[in-house]
Amino acid sequence: HGSRSPHSGRLWKHGHHPAVLDSKKYSLSEIRAHLKYLVSHVSGDWHGDGGEEGLYSLLRGFDHGPLTSSRAKGFFREDAALAVVFVSDENDICAQYPEGVTRVYDPDRLELGAYRRDCAGVTPVGVLDAIKRVQGDRPYVISGIVYNNHATYPRDGENEYGYGYLDLISLAHGLSVDMALGNYSQGLAAIGEMVTKKIQLQTEFPLSQTDIDVSTIEVFVDGLPSQYSYAADTNRLYLQDPGRPGSVVEISYCLNPAPEPEPTETVTPEPEPTETVTPEPEPTETVTPEPEPTETVTPEPEPTETPSPQPTCDGPACGNGGVLGV
Repeated sequence: HGSRSPHSGRLWKHGHHPAVLDSKKYSLSEIRAHLKYLVSHVSGDWHGDGGEEGLYSLLRGFDHGPLTSSRAKGFFREDAALAVVFVSDENDICAQYPEGVTRVYDPDRLELGAYRRDCAGVTPVGVLDAIKRVQGDRPYVISGIVYNNHATYPRDGENEYGYGYLDLISLAHGLSVDMALGNYSQGLAAIGEMVTKKIQLQTEFPLSQTDIDVSTIEVFVDGLPSQYSYAADTNRLYLQDPGRPGSVVEISYCLNPAPEPEPTETVTPEPEPTETVTPEPEPTETVTPEPEPTETVTPEPEPTETPSPQPTCDGPACGNGGVLGV
């Protein structure tokens, strides 16, 4: 159920039938009778197109209020393993579709509204993280009875491949049973066997080395090759058949070769410019040349005119002031 339902994240109880079927209180036949009644008399969630929000409801079940209520009734015990079995003939409303895949037509036109209202942050990864937080070191198994084969699921009505549920099951290395088979006894038995092995035997092995060459991994249980899956994100190996109590598990692998370091280009630094200092010229002694001697020319004296002596007049004729011409 989605956010508008009071049943979201909470245990379902109807009439006088108990919410928790405790094997210490009820016989196997009583548990079967109660279970058959409870899964046949459910409350629908109209806002979630009848009740197609399994991931959302499980995630809400780990919120403080619902979790406290469930533990008070004896569920999600802190000393117990957890097995989740989704049962759905459609995909989860909060599923993320692969590229190129669209939703099956919804005649009630309710799925898209529920998706927009409830699915922000609801992902298979987020749900699995919540399961791990609640379980701690205790084992858990996520499984489902859904349409897990594109070739066999019926195309009538709103039947659809189990997107969302199958994504979570794959992340948790769980088990899905094909709803198209019609008979689920064998599938449920396989789920029960997986739960038993999870509780009694070690099926998860954290690897001590990283950077593993996945193609070289080999696993042997009691000397025989064993099927496994490897999760690179957690560096863990998961065995499908861990054997029996006392079995010996051998795991071998090689590491990827260390990459060759890329050559680095040697950059010659540009020389820093140096300041050119122009030396101050040394002072030179200024020598005043001695003047060359000049020849002193004594000018020739200009000739002076020597007046001719005037004749003297010494006689009577000189008294009359006359001039004697020469």
